[in-house]
Amino acid sequence: MELPFVCPVVGRVFSSSRWETRDLAVVLDADGKKCLRGRVRVACPLCGGWHDFAPEELACPLAGAVPDAGEDRNGKGGA
Repeated sequence: MELPFVCPVVGRVFSSSRWETRDLAVVLDADGKKCLRGRVRVACPLCGGWHDFAPEELACPLAGAVPDAGEDRNGKGGA
C-alpha cells in the first residue's frame, strides 16, 4: 500500500509503498481506547535519508489527505 510521507529535511510530500514497520502493537491508552504504537520507517527519495514516523504522524491513505508539509519536525521524521 502506498502511503504519503513528508520529508523533514526538505519539507516536501512524497509517496512510497516501500516502507517497513518497527515494533507495531495495538495498546490501550489511559481511557481504555485502542491505539497503534511503534514506528514506520521509509527511505526518502527527496533527501536520500531514512525517516521514522509514529503511526499518528501519518495520514490515512483512504482519507485522501496528505501530511502537513509545513509542520515542524525534528529532522528524524517524527518525535
